Amino acid sequence: MPQNGDDSIAGKYRFNDIEVDPRNLYLDPNNLRTLLTETDIKEYTGDQITSERLQAKLYDLLLKNPGNKIIELAESIKNDGWVDEGGFFVKPINNSNKYLVKEGNRRTCAVKYLLAKPSQLTPRVLSSLKSIPAKIIEVFDKKNERRIERI
Repeated sequence: MPQNGDDSIAGKYRFNDIEVDPRNLYLDPNNLRTLLTETDIKEYTGDQITSERLQAKLYDLLLKNPGNKIIELAESIKNDGWVDEGGFFVKPINNSNKYLVKEGNRRTCAVKYLLAKPSQLTPRVLSSLKSIPAKIIEVFDKKNERRIERI
């Protein structure tokens, strides 16, 4: 049990609101939905994260697992447009306009699924998917960055 707040993360991070083009959202290779075990977690460079090969693999893993219900989620978004709820957290990749999705990988996969066939979407839904509201995680305590991002 932590004593005197030694293990507290209070004040060691903050969230900043942004709007992100969904084409600049990248699935997290360390998302627990795509890992076989937690021991599979590893460090990835920005170039590795944004590689088409890795992103296609993650997309397929999420889409093909029926427990993730990506098609059902996509249908909901297709009917209602983007609904800003449940937290959508991202982290900049190499100080660029590209973002690693830390929370919201299922929704990201569903949006990418829908945007692959934009002609099937209404103008209202397409408009809701042009820019996704998100929160950037800014971590001040680099020593505990991975731990803070997982919470």
